[in-house]
Amino acid sequence: MQYKFTLLATTLLFQHVQ
Repeated sequence: MQYKFTLLATTLLFQHVQ
């Protein structure tokens, strides 16, 4: 679904920021 892709993208962004 779409929410899964959004969650993955958010996690990747979060990891990149930290």
